[in-house]
Amino acid sequence: MKTRESENFWRSLFGALSSIVPAIGAFLATPFIYRAVGPAEYGIYAVMVAVISYSVGFNVSRAVTVKVSQVEDSGSGVLDDLLSTAFWVTVGICVLSSLALYTVLPYFLDVVAPTLADTLKGGKLMALAATALALQGLGNLFLGILQGLQRQFTYLVAVTLISISGIISSVGFSLNGYGATGLVAGVAISFIPAIVLGLVVALKRGSRLSQLRVNSVFARGILKHSVLVFAYLLPGNLVILVERFALGGSNLGALSEYVLPLMLGIQFHALLNGLSLHVFPSMAKTGHGSPETATTYYKSARLIVVLAIPAIVTAWTIGGPFIAFWLGIDPNSIASTIFPILITGFAFLGLSIPAFHLSEALGRTRINLFWTLGVVAINLLIIYYLGGKSPVEFAYGRFVSFSLWLFAIPFVELRLLGKFNWRFWVGTLLTTSFACLPLFVIQSVAVAYGGAASRLNIAMLGLVSIAS
Repeated sequence: MKTRESENFWRSLFGALSSIVPAIGAFLATPFIYRAVGPAEYGIYAVMVAVISYSVGFNVSRAVTVKVSQVEDSGSGVLDDLLSTAFWVTVGICVLSSLALYTVLPYFLDVVAPTLADTLKGGKLMALAATALALQGLGNLFLGILQGLQRQFTYLVAVTLISISGIISSVGFSLNGYGATGLVAGVAISFIPAIVLGLVVALKRGSRLSQLRVNSVFARGILKHSVLVFAYLLPGNLVILVERFALGGSNLGALSEYVLPLMLGIQFHALLNGLSLHVFPSMAKTGHGSPETATTYYKSARLIVVLAIPAIVTAWTIGGPFIAFWLGIDPNSIASTIFPILITGFAFLGLSIPAFHLSEALGRTRINLFWTLGVVAINLLIIYYLGGKSPVEFAYGRFVSFSLWLFAIPFVELRLLGKFNWRFWVGTLLTTSFACLPLFVIQSVAVAYGGAASRLNIAMLGLVSIAS
């Protein structure tokens, strides 16, 4: 019989692997894709991926994860009604979102990036982006169901299939000269295996998704939660879109050099999020005021700190040479310069992940909304000030905005846990920083005495640091 500690260990392991596996795949494939399509086409792809990834539906999957974890023990009939309702609500939202992207985005482009408008409007690229948006929404729904059921191994299989299918299709399209259009097609294709797997799991549990069954109570609950999640994610997503349009509108090559290290930062953030996300259903079950909720939260926070501090150390010691080796570019390039800045920013953002999962799991998404609105307002002012500036200055702007999320930690803890546990944070940060001193010394010596001839050494140190 499995103990709670054993279950938590396996959930943490599968949660970590579900982020690590896609990150490794993207890390290995990106240099081939970048060289095959060139900086300009990769810049267009970066804009479209931002549109697809950061404007997908109403994030129904997050609401479904909470609802499934709450009704899982209520009987198969209740769960079946929930799954059927979630499926058809998601289908409707995905169709509307895709139509909105295809029809509204061109006018948005005319305003924020007119030089990109002619390149991106209409044609296959926009049609593929709209299709990818719908498929990603459905794929995320089934991933959310698996999270709610705490089927971590099946979730790992699903994200691995997404990664493999996306990499194979993207590399194949790029090597055959399809450019940004092929890469966007790869995004659309990548979610098909996850949708198929999710349907199989749902049908095996007896769910009859083919029947148009919508429970009005569940539908209202899902939409209410989804709208609140969407409301606090939307401002941040708009900032990301405006930032990419502001950079790409003047120089797609500069945008691609900005996006490449940014992708590593996003993958690092996805890893931290994956490690924390496995506790999301547990906190939703134990609820507000439970000692188990606080214990789970601080375990998740400690794990994030243990990964964030070594990442910052590695980024500033060997980050520049490592990314230059990865892409085969000049060590003094823009990408090498901004990499440590972005990684540090994502590490600071990652420290706030458990706090936001806590408030969402306890149904206090309004906290996330109001906090996000405040930070986004500051972020937009930064982007406005940086209009026409270089990618390096945009990287520092992102770093400043990410650093502001650190203040969300005491705010959320005071509101939901009754007090801010500053002793935990100071102690954990100091202990982890002290433990990273040998890592700092080893990496610094390797860079100082290895020189350009030590590219393999830099690569191995980077991979070891990522693994650790």
